[in-house]
Amino acid sequence: NYFINLINMSFENDFVKLTFNKETLRVHVLIKKELPKKNEEFEDFLTYFDNFYQACDKINQKIILFYDLRELGMLKYEQYNKWTELFKKNEQISIKYLICSSILCSSSIITNVINTLLLFYKNTKPVKIFTSEEDAIDFINEQLK
Repeated sequence: NYFINLINMSFENDFVKLTFNKETLRVHVLIKKELPKKNEEFEDFLTYFDNFYQACDKINQKIILFYDLRELGMLKYEQYNKWTELFKKNEQISIKYLICSSILCSSSIITNVINTLLLFYKNTKPVKIFTSEEDAIDFINEQLK
């Protein structure tokens, strides 16, 4: 049983910083460097993120996911797979509480490729990838209208 204070909730290690702002509903996931130095950094982040999802479910907390992946390199296949599994596991929570996801990426080529792929993948909530932080935040604000 985890109780997370969602008003001032945060997690940080050398690889990632996750903060939640209850007023804006924004979960800000900032990748701080290209790759985790140790796998535990990545595993700890996933565990915390999973616990955060469970806490949202317990207290009926709406959220917006805002990822800043501009520093992220190519994770190992297993790491991508574990991240994907986390979202599959929490799909019902996302359906109930996730408003949208906005992803910030440094490569316009990767951004265009992923946005095209997202056209063919059924997301439970709106998601879009941007190279501009302003555009990413504008997308979030549009979803709140």
